Amino acid sequence: CDDIRLDFSGTIVQPELNSLDLGPEDDPTRYQTAILHGKSPKAHTRCQWLEQEFLKIVNLQIISPDQEEVYVQIIQDYGSSAVYAGVPSSRWDIAVAYTYQGILHIIPQGLDHLLFIIGLFFAMQSFRQALWLVTTFTIAHSITLILVASGMSTPAWLQVCVEPLIALSIAVIAIENCCFKQMKNWRPLVVFLFGLIHGMGFASVLSDLGIPDSYFWVALLSFNVGVEIAQIAVI
Repeated sequence: CDDIRLDFSGTIVQPELNSLDLGPEDDPTRYQTAILHGKSPKAHTRCQWLEQEFLKIVNLQIISPDQEEVYVQIIQDYGSSAVYAGVPSSRWDIAVAYTYQGILHIIPQGLDHLLFIIGLFFAMQSFRQALWLVTTFTIAHSITLILVASGMSTPAWLQVCVEPLIALSIAVIAIENCCFKQMKNWRPLVVFLFGLIHGMGFASVLSDLGIPDSYFWVALLSFNVGVEIAQIAVI
């Protein structure tokens, strides 16, 4: 972590590594999570996280001495943060940041979710059907996203099966599209059940990204809005 540095009004500080979670050894695509601790100089008027080559995505949270979060910023692609000069993050700042992350998780990072949405699109024969299927999928994945992100515990076996089940959902929709020219009555139920699974996938990403305690619901709902914006754009 020697290349992780913070600039406090020209004074460079290297925080100490408190803990590091590399994720499952058999899944190199998982997020790596590092928690860093350090003290800032007594006299400073601005702060900036400087570029580094260790963490691809950084959820920078500046916390005041009374343990209240005063600033939150998500930094992409090993980059530097904006300069923090004592102005706390607003709900709008958090909403914009997490909406963007929701969009990013679908376009371009969410190929699996995109394939599922495209599969639904191929089965749509009218605007009414399209609205019904997309609304069903939205309701379903929103339920599990909110429940899991809010702290609902899920069995370990189910957590392991989430990604294979998402792959299965794509295959099922594709096979059904090939076998039936007309949408069957069970399609909304299938979409709802697989939507619940996709919601767990969204929740896993959001959990790895991190949610600021002070803006929990703003971040959670904004991330979901971002996902919906991307899905609608694809359709």
